[in-house]
Amino acid sequence: MNNELQLPDILRPPTIPAELDVPMLLVEQMVLRRTFVLEQTSTHQLEIDIGLDIEIVDKAFESLRNKKHVNVLGLTGSNYRFELTSVGRSRAEDAMARCSYNGITPVSLRRYSEVVQLLRAESHLDASDVRLALSDLVVSDELVDRVGPAFATQRPILLHGPSGTGKTSIAERLVRLYDDAVAIPHSVEIDGQIIVVFDPIVHRPLVRQPEGLDPRWVICERPMVVAGGELELSMLDLKRDPVSGIYMAPLQMKANNGLLVVDDFGRQMIPPASLLNRWIVPLERRVDYLTLDYGLKFVIPFELLVVFSTNIPPLELGDEAFFRRIPNKIHVGAVSADEFDQITEIALDKCGFEQNPGDPRMFRQLCEEVGVTSLRPCIPIDVCRIARSICDFERLPMHLSRAVAMRAAEMYFTATATRNETRTAMLATPTQPSTVKPLLLSFSKPLQDAPA
Repeated sequence: MNNELQLPDILRPPTIPAELDVPMLLVEQMVLRRTFVLEQTSTHQLEIDIGLDIEIVDKAFESLRNKKHVNVLGLTGSNYRFELTSVGRSRAEDAMARCSYNGITPVSLRRYSEVVQLLRAESHLDASDVRLALSDLVVSDELVDRVGPAFATQRPILLHGPSGTGKTSIAERLVRLYDDAVAIPHSVEIDGQIIVVFDPIVHRPLVRQPEGLDPRWVICERPMVVAGGELELSMLDLKRDPVSGIYMAPLQMKANNGLLVVDDFGRQMIPPASLLNRWIVPLERRVDYLTLDYGLKFVIPFELLVVFSTNIPPLELGDEAFFRRIPNKIHVGAVSADEFDQITEIALDKCGFEQNPGDPRMFRQLCEEVGVTSLRPCIPIDVCRIARSICDFERLPMHLSRAVAMRAAEMYFTATATRNETRTAMLATPTQPSTVKPLLLSFSKPLQDAPA
């Protein structure tokens, strides 16, 4: 990650009211709300609390003082300490009733859009970069040669194929291919309304923020937002809290200048066609339309890479018109025997098994004996976890004997009446998040304790 960002002028703080991109009336409301919450404050404290230069704060203070909304309690140097008058308190209560936001001053929608466009992602990578990003997975050169160019286009990607083949794991690691930083505003103002954008769950600030940065912005790694089966259309629209009056940014706005992964596409409660129709304009024109509660519609940039991941055949999800807007379609299938053995070796190690050289091959042959014809990467780690539980439960040595491996496989794979049926019935757990996602998961992370 390149922690240095050449700070453009647009991200430097305004120092006089004329340079401010939001109305001074909004600043006065910020001062009133903040003072109402604190009961007493000072101009120097407000400079920190609302993230504006002291000259702008002083201007708002003088305006409120002239309107008899504040009462001066003392003066130290140029620092005024004050409280609200009865008139000011009444006005502050009205402002709080409409919107109780009293944090860092928002940036304007226009300024936000300009910054997003300025920091749009540009990809300059090669195969070694992709291999490094996927280094904790076992992937073929063929897959690397497909993923790399697809990412470089910065156009939507569809990862499709059977469950348990690593689509989600690959999608979530694409964010590693970005090696720069972006600016995320604390909030955005539109028509006097405030939309909170910065989300500490999604946005990861750099440890060292650049000197001279406008406090209303946070320099972060490029974001990644993941939405799965819980995704609803309402999550793609503005949501206003009825108590605070504050709007929360939708998923795609939080993901701007980064990555949005739509996992388990087609498994949402809403019909796939509804979701596809919602995305057609943003994917084509790279802009999206949001609407405030009272009907005002406005445009935001849609500068993000959308990655769909699904185990449903694409033609069952949408028509040709939609899939023209997803130019990169990558099939992620089973792995080769050598790759399967390599994954098994890693899985055995992470599960704490003592290994003999022939254990991975023995395990693969056992899988073939029970009828597995598709060597999916999820099988080794899932079965090894069950085997570890068996050894823990029965106080057996941590060695993947054939007997223990067979017992674990019998628990994992669905039993059927005939061998031919077994070949098509790997139904045990691939659709369950707890077993699919560990698949080619980050083997570099500590393995969670397996259930008894």
